[in-house]
Amino acid sequence: MDEHHAEPTPSRGRERNPSWSRAAFALAGLLLVGLCIRVGLRARQVGTRSEPAGTPRQHEDDPLEVAWKRTVGQFQAMPEFREVLARSPSPQEPVQLIRALATKGAARLPDDALLQRVSLMRAVVERADVVTCAAIFRNSPTVEQLHTAFLKLDPDALDAWIDLTARSAMAELKQVEAPSVSETEVTDALAALVGGLPADEGERLSRVLDDTAQASDENACWAAKTLYGNVTRMGDPHGRVLARALARD
Repeated sequence: MDEHHAEPTPSRGRERNPSWSRAAFALAGLLLVGLCIRVGLRARQVGTRSEPAGTPRQHEDDPLEVAWKRTVGQFQAMPEFREVLARSPSPQEPVQLIRALATKGAARLPDDALLQRVSLMRAVVERADVVTCAAIFRNSPTVEQLHTAFLKLDPDALDAWIDLTARSAMAELKQVEAPSVSETEVTDALAALVGGLPADEGERLSRVLDDTAQASDENACWAAKTLYGNVTRMGDPHGRVLARALARD
């Protein structure tokens, strides 16, 4: 640990500002929860497409679509899922329902799953180009950007993301009790993360989180990598608290 870790500089007084913490994690929470929705958009009609015989399937071997097709099959085998699907506005679109359940159910996952979720997001932004990485951090990527970014994951990581999405949906379906973290815990954990960075990096991250929309793509992408990378390295309790804060709907 270098000298930057030993003493926080006076200029970091705003790190424990609760309103700043809430704003930062409202953004980050939307980012991670929103990805459960949009990563599935390309697979929206998995198993429901009607195409003339012999029509080339552009994404026939797309590993993301293959993973979603497998997940849909698993859920459609569950009576409780079929019951909810039958009552949904779009009973012919099971992926849409799984995404909606996953969005609500992410916070119901155990701590280890949420830490894995952040780790996978770190892998996504590290492999994405700067423009896509920044768009992901701002919660404004296109479907194509996300699809391309997730396809850069290795097969095991891609399967792990789809598995976490399925687990989130299942937790919501079964109404698993969701542990909670307080705003004070989140504020303290975020302050610990920022305070554990070298002084210049802590200030840089603070500035980006203060106004993500105005940050350059380079700074926004750097902030994404820094935030997700440090959450997974912090250890208990701060890493657990931040991973759970990032999953709040």
